[in-house]
Amino acid sequence: MAVDADGREFWCSGKEIKVRNKRTAQTWARVQRKLATKKAETRDTRSVRRVLKRLSGRRRRRTDDFARLTAKKLMAWVPEGAVLVFEDLQMQRPEKGLTRGKALRRRLSLWQYAALRQAVQNKAHLAGVAVVFVNPAYTSQKCSRCGLLGARHRHVFTCPHCGYSAHADVNGATNVRNRFVQSRLDAAPSVSAEARKASVSPPVLSEGKPTAFRRG
Repeated sequence: MAVDADGREFWCSGKEIKVRNKRTAQTWARVQRKLATKKAETRDTRSVRRVLKRLSGRRRRRTDDFARLTAKKLMAWVPEGAVLVFEDLQMQRPEKGLTRGKALRRRLSLWQYAALRQAVQNKAHLAGVAVVFVNPAYTSQKCSRCGLLGARHRHVFTCPHCGYSAHADVNGATNVRNRFVQSRLDAAPSVSAEARKASVSPPVLSEGKPTAFRRG
């Protein structure tokens, strides 16, 4: 989801794609076990490997199509002269032995954020819209109104200090937007740690209204 400087919200759910990708992943796991059995029996595995390749490609294309469609909708929604602000999330590839928990590795492997971010960057570059990244630390935990730590329960964020309550993604996206605005007040956005990797020249950043995009 995204929030602009005027408080407008952009929502695009990827739940359906996640469900379909999960089913494909479950089928892939069953075929993978079948492949292991055939290997143990020294039987021909070419047909099984073709099925695995087909399933993997299907899941990848489904995710890429969703990312491109969402990026197109987002670029049609953003106001003129906007600056798109993303969390600078650096997710390592989930690997056995490095990422604990089979369920967590499965969730990370199905995560669509990287594909979505790349699709938005491509569309923004063609449209001449700036894309910057900010530090994601505590954007989910801090209150976007008072700045103190609050509590998140599933999709609801509440602040015990000021009483603010909102959808957790709305609160997080607002924090991302506010962090970029503060970075422009503190230092030049073209060189600051909070607003780096701009996709267009620095003068555009000083004029555009920030639109924060939040993973959801």
